[in-house]
Amino acid sequence: MKPTRSRLATPGVLAPPAVAVLLWAAALTAQETPAREGPVTDPLVRFDLAGPAEFWRLPGRLTEISGLAVSPDGRLFAHDDERAVIYELDVDRTEMIKAFAMGDQLARADFEGLAIAGERFYLVTSDGRIYESREGADDERVLYNTYGTGIGRWCEVEGLAHEHMDDTLLILCKTARDSSLESSVTVFRWSLATRELVDPPLSVPLEHVEEATDQRGFAASGIARDPMSGDYVLIAAQDRAVVSMTREGVVLGGGRLDADRHPQAEGVILDAMGRLLIADEGRGARARITVYPPRPPE
Repeated sequence: MKPTRSRLATPGVLAPPAVAVLLWAAALTAQETPAREGPVTDPLVRFDLAGPAEFWRLPGRLTEISGLAVSPDGRLFAHDDERAVIYELDVDRTEMIKAFAMGDQLARADFEGLAIAGERFYLVTSDGRIYESREGADDERVLYNTYGTGIGRWCEVEGLAHEHMDDTLLILCKTARDSSLESSVTVFRWSLATRELVDPPLSVPLEHVEEATDQRGFAASGIARDPMSGDYVLIAAQDRAVVSMTREGVVLGGGRLDADRHPQAEGVILDAMGRLLIADEGRGARARITVYPPRPPE
């Protein structure tokens, strides 16, 4: 099915065949966490999440900040929660560089994640619908495509990232709507080449994540790919937790996020300077981005 190319949010379904659904369910039930050969280092050990950090309280336009993404040339972008507006930010100068939007009539939905792959920008909604556009100039309205993934029938989505290794979008499951997903942290992979889900999804036993964070539950809210190792960092807003894992699903480490620093952590990214950035919604105040520098070498 060809994508919808429109200035308006046009509905459509690009659901996987029924056979694939059964295969996913079987894979989620039987899949075990694989081992990875060679030395493995937890990317979180590079940061002191309780130590010194820089904070940027964002302009009022970004009170409902959600996902973060970094472009191939190292620029930082964020998005609004309920409107398809994408902002370029400079955390070092604490400036908003520009903002562009999808659609002459602004696309509106429950947007929960942002990713950049080459020259294309992607947003994902809580029911798994993908919005795709090029980058726009300041105040520009750009054409966009929409794609249905069918993920919404299995879970509520919150989090998006680009996996360079196989050119897929990583779509993070926050809340399971299917019993087969309840005991795992699940990341779906959506191919940018075929515009279809890739079998099987990454399924990490919830108990492994709970052991790493030393608490019960992990309602994921953001995912980032570490450009240095290719590993993943996931955050959970309501649980105030963070966990790292390999792209094969081996949990490397985890911990808690400070409640005062992170009242509602919705976006995470590892930037071109090796820093860890976490975005928190305002919750009645101004949203902010916390910048954790890498630990100095010993």
